[in-house]
Amino acid sequence: METSKNHSIPIPFNEKERLDALHSYQIINTTPEEKFDSLTQIAAYICDSPIVLISLIDTNRLWFKSKIGMNVSGIPRDISFCQYTIIQDEIFEIENALNDEKFQNNPFVLGPPYIRFYAGTPLKTPEGFNVGTLCVFDTEPKRLDSRQKMTLKVLSNQIIANFELIKKNRELVSVHEKKEELQKSKSQFFANMSHEIRTPVHGILGITSLLSETKLQPEQKEYVDIIRRNGNLLLSLLNDILDFSKLESSHMKIEIIAFDLMDLLKDVFYLFETDAKRKNLEFKMVGDTLSSLIVSTDPNRLKQILVNLISNAFKFTEKGSVSIEFEFDIKSDSKQCDIRIRVKDTGIGIPEQKLKELFQAYSQMDTSVSRKYGGTGLGLAISKGLAEMMNLKLTAQSVINRGSVFEISGRIPLAERSEVNFEPKKPNPDTNGASVQDLRILVAEDNEINQMLIKKVLEKLGYKPVIVSNGIEALHHIETKGADVFFLDIQMPELSGIETAKILTQHTNQSIRPYIIAMTANASPEDKEDCLASGINEYISKPFRKEEIADLLNHFIARKNSKT
Repeated sequence: METSKNHSIPIPFNEKERLDALHSYQIINTTPEEKFDSLTQIAAYICDSPIVLISLIDTNRLWFKSKIGMNVSGIPRDISFCQYTIIQDEIFEIENALNDEKFQNNPFVLGPPYIRFYAGTPLKTPEGFNVGTLCVFDTEPKRLDSRQKMTLKVLSNQIIANFELIKKNRELVSVHEKKEELQKSKSQFFANMSHEIRTPVHGILGITSLLSETKLQPEQKEYVDIIRRNGNLLLSLLNDILDFSKLESSHMKIEIIAFDLMDLLKDVFYLFETDAKRKNLEFKMVGDTLSSLIVSTDPNRLKQILVNLISNAFKFTEKGSVSIEFEFDIKSDSKQCDIRIRVKDTGIGIPEQKLKELFQAYSQMDTSVSRKYGGTGLGLAISKGLAEMMNLKLTAQSVINRGSVFEISGRIPLAERSEVNFEPKKPNPDTNGASVQDLRILVAEDNEINQMLIKKVLEKLGYKPVIVSNGIEALHHIETKGADVFFLDIQMPELSGIETAKILTQHTNQSIRPYIIAMTANASPEDKEDCLASGINEYISKPFRKEEIADLLNHFIARKNSKT
């Protein structure tokens, strides 16, 4: 409302801080809200007043968050009643404006709506700043009783409580968005790191593999083996960091498919036979003699857990044995199975006080163990997280100097053998030499070492590849000379692998379109999805093995021959 121009405008002593508090709510100029309108309706009813306002007092104006009996959104501050309310902590009341020299010449007193009565209580923040008012007006002189005044104060507290809730919710959303942004940046950083590390590791392991196929002296073979093992260790550490980052950000995905659990256990067992011989340890499988057990969960993640547990068992066991023990209890309805898979060793054991924190990230027994055996301390935390995502439990028991037992347990669905996606047997490349010679292979790869590596691998398999350095050169070659199989790096200058694939699939004649195989250091499931969505037929992550390349090409040749 208004004051006479003859009176100076009262300014609270903490005006700057008061305005900061007001602006922190970010309420001014927002749309009407029922939670505030209901409070003005209560005030109108209790105080029997035709005009009620929730006013917020800015530098030069009053803005109404909620209003009854007024058709404007705000008025200038220097002609308001409320400017006096915020300089005190109690209700400011004018019984008859015509008898008050500050308001008797006010236009709203002398003209419509002919205000006579005003009462306002400050909206006080928890920090003590009066950012506005809850006020009532009438066209007749009167005064509020104690019950009405108390109601105004209670309602003003509720208004501030709503302001605070809005502010806290906004801050929580902001924190969540910042966390999401930080996590996105973190994920992008790890993805970039993965690519930058995988690229040289791919070169190291690939060249090492080629070296191992040449005539080497025993000492040279030993050196090559050291390079290979350390390259694989670096790759393993990188994978641990990436997996833990995904678990932390809830971006880890589980792929539920049908598979033969017995085959998986055998595959894992065969992986470690060489380690057992190298360390002269007894290594055995003990359990139910089932020829097969078809279940439905994520075989790759279950294998990852088992590989981690068995790898740890061999790492921490110098003498004695390592074993994989398993029990299966098929339920009477034949739709579910309780599984228990234990990895036992006779190694150094784990102190009892360390067992409680064993599955925490970065947890290791002590610095001396860390120095001797290495590792990130992430493997068990990742394994437990993956187990929980599959509704399985991972537990541990251990006795110092006697060994440890890690157990995966839980109930998983059974599946039908018909649901298993069996890979067709791929032909031996030696039996299909003519097809090998006829196959036109194009490789787009910008890294010179990787160019040399893939060229050598393909030549050893009997192929004569053409190598180009980017997507533009690849598209020109396909258009002018054609290709049957196109190995495509994803992260390239000029034109990325994804962009190249999209152009091929969208604009190239189907009859000349090659079979596209992505070979990339971008190794996440999301990267694979992006590749396949762009029209790429197959995906292989770096570092890859010669056998993987051979399998992909043999599979392509077999399919091609079956159509002719």
